[in-house]
Amino acid sequence: MDGAVDSSPLRVVPWIVLALVGALAFCIALAGCGNSPGAQPGADGGMPSGDQFVQHNLDVLNQYRAQQSPPAAALALDDQLSSFALTGSQQLMATNVPHQHFKTASASGAIWTSGFCNTAGENQAPGWPASSDSVELGSIDDVLAQMMAEGPGGGHHDNIVSTDFARVGIALVVQNGQLWLTNDFSGPCP
Repeated sequence: MDGAVDSSPLRVVPWIVLALVGALAFCIALAGCGNSPGAQPGADGGMPSGDQFVQHNLDVLNQYRAQQSPPAAALALDDQLSSFALTGSQQLMATNVPHQHFKTASASGAIWTSGFCNTAGENQAPGWPASSDSVELGSIDDVLAQMMAEGPGGGHHDNIVSTDFARVGIALVVQNGQLWLTNDFSGPCP
C-alpha cells in the first residue's frame, strides 16, 4: 500500500467554492502496521487537541509561515475547526475520497456554521505510515514538506502560508498503522 498527499486542495472564498488542483501526487511506502503506541486516540479515532502530534503539526505549519517574506502570523489551533477536520479525516479514511466533508459543507453553506469565518481552505493526506511515534512524526513532516514543495500557486502550499488564514483545525486519525491528516484553515472571526 502507498500513502499519498491528495493533490486537490480546496479553498472557499466567501460564498464561492474555488477548487485548486495541485500538480503533484506523492507516494511513500507503508512502513508498518498497528496503532502508534504513544498515541492515545479517542473512541472516534482522532487525537485530542493537546496531543503531541497535533501540536507538532501546528508547530510545523507555523514554522513554514514564519519563513515567508514577510512572515505570516502564526495560526491558532481552533477546537471547532478541529472537530470539523476530524469528520473530514474519518470520511477520508472510510471512503478514500478527498475533501468529501468539506465539499458537502461548502455546497450547503453549513461550513459557515462550523467554525469557519470569512475564508476557508483544506489540506488532506490519506494513509501515511504511523506505526510508531517517530514514524508518525516523520509522516507529518513529510506530508507538510511535500505540500510546501508545490510552491506558490500550489493549493496546499498556498493554504499553509496564506495571510487570509488565522486559525486552523487539525485532525490526525491513526488506525492500523496509517495516518489520515486533515488541516482546515479559516480567517479570523469577528
